[in-house]
Amino acid sequence: MQSLDRKATDKILQTGLDYLKQPRMKLATLGFSMGGQESLIANLNNPDEASATVMVYGSGFDKIESKHLEKLKSSVLVITGGEDAGATQAAINFLASMREAKRPYEMLIYPGADHGYAQPLFNGGKNYNAEAVRATWVLVDAFLGSHLRP
Repeated sequence: MQSLDRKATDKILQTGLDYLKQPRMKLATLGFSMGGQESLIANLNNPDEASATVMVYGSGFDKIESKHLEKLKSSVLVITGGEDAGATQAAINFLASMREAKRPYEMLIYPGADHGYAQPLFNGGKNYNAEAVRATWVLVDAFLGSHLRP
């Protein structure tokens, strides 16, 4: 993650959005952990193309200043586990920046879930939380449904 080449990564994200683009079709960006930040960056790089962004238990996105977030034209959903102190604090900081930028957002902090709760192999499966995964997908489905319907 430390050796990420921002220009190369932005090009990859753009290529993915370009590939998925269809006339009259809305797109969303979605990512888990570090992918959450990349999901937001893809939206920031293409605010006219992204209709929604979902970030699940990530961090780093809270370092993006509100003046940059003002470019967003779509809503952002942030989901994290209550036991994931770093991601929860990042989400709280990010939402303060979103509020300052006057951009729409939603947030869920799932009690008892820790970082990587949707990944059964992360941390030897100790963080996997099936209930939190189900709740996450129900919320993501409802959020995307409300933002991607024509």
